[in-house]
Amino acid sequence: MTTSTQFGIGSLTKIFANLLIQKYFGEDSRYSLITTLRLLFGKNNLFENSELRTHFSNTLDLMAHRMGFSSHNYLRLDDSLHRGNVLERIRKFHPRGGFRDSFYYNNVLYGLLTDIGERLGGKSWEELVQQEFYSPTGMTNSSFFTTLDPNSINIATGYKDDNGDLYPTSFELLRKWTELCGAACITTSADDMGQFMKLLLNDGVTESGKRLVGHEEMKDMFRSWNIPRSAKLDKYFSVIKGVPFSREYTGYALGLKTGFYRDRRILEETGDIFGYSSILTLFPDENLGIFVAMSGEDYDELFRITASSYMADVVNGQEPWLNASSLCTFPEPFMKPKTKKGKRAIKEVSLGRPANDFAGIYRNDLYGDIAIAENNGSLQLQYGYVVFDLIRRDSKSYRFYMISTGIAAHAFKRRSLEFKASDPEKPNSIDIASLPHFEDSDFIRQPHLTVAKVVEDKTTREGILDSTLRTTFKSCRWNQNPGMAVTVVKDGKQVFSKAYGHKDIESREPVTNTTMFGIGSLTKVFANLLVQKFMSNFSRYDMNTTLRHLFGNKEMFKHSFLLSQFVNTLDLMSHRTGLPAYNYLRLDDKLRRDNIIERIQLLKEGGGFREQFKVNNLMYGIITFMAERIGGSSWEKLIKKELLDPIGMNNTSFFTLLEPEAENIATGYIQDEGMLRPVSFEFLRRWTELCGAACITASADDMAKFMNFLLNGGKTESGLRLMYEEKIKELFLPWIHLQKSDIQEYFEKSRGVPFSRKYSGYGLGFNIGTYRDHRILEETGNIFGYRSLMTLFPDKNLGIFISTTGEDDDELFRISVSSYIADLYNEEEPWLNSTLLCSFPRPFMAHSPKRRSRYLPSDVPLGRPIGDYTGTYHDEVFRDITVTTENNQLKLTYGYVTFELRKRAGKSEKFYMIAEGSAQYALKPRTVEFRETDANRTGYINVLFIKSFEDSEFFKVPEIDTTSIGIWR
Repeated sequence: MTTSTQFGIGSLTKIFANLLIQKYFGEDSRYSLITTLRLLFGKNNLFENSELRTHFSNTLDLMAHRMGFSSHNYLRLDDSLHRGNVLERIRKFHPRGGFRDSFYYNNVLYGLLTDIGERLGGKSWEELVQQEFYSPTGMTNSSFFTTLDPNSINIATGYKDDNGDLYPTSFELLRKWTELCGAACITTSADDMGQFMKLLLNDGVTESGKRLVGHEEMKDMFRSWNIPRSAKLDKYFSVIKGVPFSREYTGYALGLKTGFYRDRRILEETGDIFGYSSILTLFPDENLGIFVAMSGEDYDELFRITASSYMADVVNGQEPWLNASSLCTFPEPFMKPKTKKGKRAIKEVSLGRPANDFAGIYRNDLYGDIAIAENNGSLQLQYGYVVFDLIRRDSKSYRFYMISTGIAAHAFKRRSLEFKASDPEKPNSIDIASLPHFEDSDFIRQPHLTVAKVVEDKTTREGILDSTLRTTFKSCRWNQNPGMAVTVVKDGKQVFSKAYGHKDIESREPVTNTTMFGIGSLTKVFANLLVQKFMSNFSRYDMNTTLRHLFGNKEMFKHSFLLSQFVNTLDLMSHRTGLPAYNYLRLDDKLRRDNIIERIQLLKEGGGFREQFKVNNLMYGIITFMAERIGGSSWEKLIKKELLDPIGMNNTSFFTLLEPEAENIATGYIQDEGMLRPVSFEFLRRWTELCGAACITASADDMAKFMNFLLNGGKTESGLRLMYEEKIKELFLPWIHLQKSDIQEYFEKSRGVPFSRKYSGYGLGFNIGTYRDHRILEETGNIFGYRSLMTLFPDKNLGIFISTTGEDDDELFRISVSSYIADLYNEEEPWLNSTLLCSFPRPFMAHSPKRRSRYLPSDVPLGRPIGDYTGTYHDEVFRDITVTTENNQLKLTYGYVTFELRKRAGKSEKFYMIAEGSAQYALKPRTVEFRETDANRTGYINVLFIKSFEDSEFFKVPEIDTTSIGIWR
C-alpha cells in the first residue's frame, strides 16, 4: 500500500460531477444551475407523477438532493439502466418528500447529471473528467471503476464485513453498479486527492496558475443549497453527548456538507461504496484539506471523522482531544458505543408448497422484471445482473430472505421479500412479490411468461460455446441486442445453432433458430449469385459486359464519359465505380427498380474509377433490375426460385413482401436517448425497395444451409449443383484493393490484441482477408435495427453466422464473437472469453462507447418570419424537397419521410432535421442550412444545403403568380 494506491471514493465522485457541469455552465452563457431540465432536454414529460417537478426542476435540484424522491438504489442492479436512458427510467418516480424543502439522497439522479455532462462535453464522462481535471491537475493515479483493469493498475481490493469475516468485493460488481458514474465511479489515490483539494481550495485554479472553473461557479460549489434532515454525526459529535467539541452539519452544498468544527467552517463528504470508505474535509478559511481512504468498513463513519478531527486539531495548532487510544475506542469513553449487530443464523423453513407455485416473471412499471426460478428444490430471484437465493423465513407467511450470490456475494445486506395473493378469496394463488427495499414496490406476476431453465453442458465444444454466449448475452448484451441467433457449420454439417433473448421486447416471445432477422448487406451475396447464375446461362453476357451494352444507353453517367463507356457489372458488384453513396436518395418514393438507370445518370464522382473502394448501394438497384430483365420476373420470385427453394431456405423472406404479424421475424431496435426503439416495418419496406443491397430476412438455420452451399462450391446438401464452382470462386476473389478497413482500428496486433484480423480486398459481396493466418471471407450486414455477420474459412470448411437485433458499434461484438468461435473450431487457444467479449476492445486499448443522442434545442427563435423558409427546393439528383409549416413549426418533406426542423443555436440559419412517422428513431438527426446566395435580393432565402445529401444545394423554385394570368373565353 502506498500513497499512490487507488481506492474507490464513492460519493466524493459527486464533487467531480458537479464541478464538470459548473465548468461548462460557466463557459456557456445559455445555461446555469437554474436552467430547467425541461429546457435542457427539450422534453415536457419528465416526471409522470409530478407536474411541479416536470416544469420547474433544474440542475441545482439534482445536485443538492432536493427533488424529494426516494433513493431507488436497487434500480442500479438493472443491467438495462445506463446513463443514456436514465432520463426515461426516472419518469415513473413517485415523490416521497416535498420539492425543494426536503433532503433525500438519490444517486440515480446523478446519472442524469452524468448524461448532462456528456451532452455538454460531447464525450464520455470518463474522458471529460480525465481531460478537464485529471490531466490539468496532475492526477496521474486516478481512474474509474467503469473502465479500469484491476490487474494492470495499483488499486486496493475492497473488503466487506459479513458476520465478522472480510470478503473481497468483485470488481465486476463495482463496474456494473457504478455505470451511471457521476455518483460513485471514481477511483483515486491519496496523492491525487491532495492535488484535487488544492484545486478546490485555490478557487478552481491549478498550481501552475491555470483556471479550470470560473470564480462564481466555485463559490456556488461551497454555498449551502439544502438542509440535511439529520446526520449520523449528531449521534456522536455533539457536546451534549459528552465530546468536548461539537462537529455539526448545517447544510448541503454541491456534493459537500457544510458545517462547523471548533468554530471553524468546514465542507465535508464521506464516500462509501462496497468495500471502500473515504472522507474529504475542507477548512476553506484555513486553506486546509484532509483526505482519508481505506478498504473495508467504517461503522457510522466514526473512524474517518475522528481521524479527520485529530488531524485538523494538529494542523490548526489546537490541543487535540483525541489520541491513538481514543481513535480506536471512540465513542468510548465519551459515551456507550452502539455495537453493530451480527446477522442472526438462518433457520431454513421448507417452502410448504411446490416451487413452481412461486416461479415466474413478476413485473413493476418502474423496476421492470424480476425472475423467480426453481433451482434444485429451492428458489432464486434474478434482477438484472444479480441473483439472490431465497430462503423462507417462517412457516406463517411466505416471507423470504434474499441473499445475494455470484459477483454480489456478501456485498448486499440480507433483505426480505414477501409473496402475496391479490385476491383475498384466493389466498393460495400467488401473483404478487413485494420488495420493501425496492421502495415498497409490488411486482405483479405475468402468467403468460415463464422462466426458462437452462442446463449448461461444459464438456463439449458446443456446450462451452453455448455457455460463453449465454453468459455474455446475460451479462452485457441483452440491453443492447434484445435478440441474437448464432449458427456454425463445419465440414458440411451444421454443428451449432442457438438463439438468445426475445423477438420483441413487449411480447417477450423467445427468439429461435428459425426466427428471421434482417441481414442487410449480406443480401448482396444473393444478388451477385443470381446475376452470375443467369450470365453463365447466356454466352452473350458476362461480368465484363458494359452497362452501355446491356441497357443500350450510351450516356449512362452524364458527368463521366469514362463511366458511361466502360462501367460493367463487376464494377457495380465490387463497389469500384468511385461514386459516393447517395444513400438518402432511397427516401424518394418515386425511385424504383425500373427507373434506377434514369435516376443515377446525374450522380457525380467522388473518387477514381476502379481506383478505390466506395460503397454505393444504389448500384445494387441496377443489379436487381438487371436480374429482373434477364429472368423475366420480380427479383424476390427469382431469388426464391433459383436459390432459396433449391437450398431449402424455408424461413427466409424479404422486407418488401413481409407480413410481420404472420411471420416469425424479430423486431429491429435502435437506441435513441438510451432507450431501445422499435423500427417500423413500413419504413424498412420502403427503404429496401431496390432490394439487392439489403432486403432479405433470414433465420440462422437457413443461413447455415447457405454457408454450406457456398463452402461446397455451389452444391446443395442433396448434391444438386446450382452454380458452377468457378462462379463461386469468383465471389471469393479480390476485385478491388482495400486501402483501409474499419477493423484495423481494433484488430491489429499493433493495437494490443494478440492476433490480427485484416481485410486486404473486396470480392463480390465479401471482404477478403486473414485471421490467425487463415484466409477468411467476411461481410457484416447493418440495416436499421438489425446487425449480422457471416464469416467463411474456405480452407477450413468452416462458416459462422451471427445475427442480432439492436446495435453493435463498429461491429466489435460480432467480430469478437466470430473470432472466439473460429478459435474453438480451428482448435486454437481462444484469446477471448465472456468477460472480454463484454469489454472489448478494453483492456487491449482505450475505448469509449458512442453517444447515441445529443441535446437538440427546441426553443431557439427563428429570428425572421417563418414564411421566409417555406417553399419547394430542387436539386437535379435528389429532385424536390418541400418546406412547410404546421402549427407554427417548420417541416421538411422528402419522399416518404417528413422531418421536424429545429433551429440550432448561433447566427447561422442551420437547423436539425428530426425524422417523424415511420422513420422516427431510424434516421439520425442531420443538419440542414438555409442560405441567401442571390445578390440582387437581400434577405431572400433561395438555397437549402444538406451535407448528408452529398453536399447538395437545393434551389428554391419560384412561385408562379396566377393572379395576372388572363382567361380567354
